[in-house]
Amino acid sequence: MNQAIRGVDLATGRPLDRDQRLYNVGHGVLGIAVTFGPQLLRPTPTGPPKTEIVQRWMSRGELEAIGNTGLLRGGRPGRNYVTNNANSSLLRARQRLALDHTPEVLVTVEVPKNIFPQPTRVAPQYGMPGGGMERMTTQPVPVLRIISISAGKKQ
Repeated sequence: MNQAIRGVDLATGRPLDRDQRLYNVGHGVLGIAVTFGPQLLRPTPTGPPKTEIVQRWMSRGELEAIGNTGLLRGGRPGRNYVTNNANSSLLRARQRLALDHTPEVLVTVEVPKNIFPQPTRVAPQYGMPGGGMERMTTQPVPVLRIISISAGKKQ
C-alpha cells in the first residue's frame, strides 16, 4: 500500500493501520468522540488537512448518529445546516435559526474547510422570526472531531 495515504489518529496520535476502518468511535464522559482513518484524516505525511470549527443544534439521536457514522446528521441525504456562532439558549436558537422544533444539544465540531459556503441570514419559517446566520451544504460532511457538547440554557 502507498505509505502516503496512511493517517494518524487525532485522539491518540498513533499511526493508523492500512486495514483500519474509515472511522473509529469512542465514548467519553460528555458524549461521543470521533476520529477518521487514513483516507480522510491525513492524505499525506506533510500535515493535517485544513479544518474549521462550526456549531449545530441537534437532538441527542442525531448526536448518536454522528458517532455511528462519522458524518454530520448521520450521513442522511439532504441539507446540512451549521452556524459559526450559535445562541446558548434553546428557545433563542429555535427562533433565530427558524427551527421546526426545539433542539436538545449544541454540538461544536471540527469539519474539513470549504465544505460550507459563507453564512447567509435565516429567513422566517415555521412561525419563527429567523434572523440568525447559517451555512448550508447538500454534500456529506465528515466530522473530524467533536469539540464540545452543551445542553444549552432553557431561556
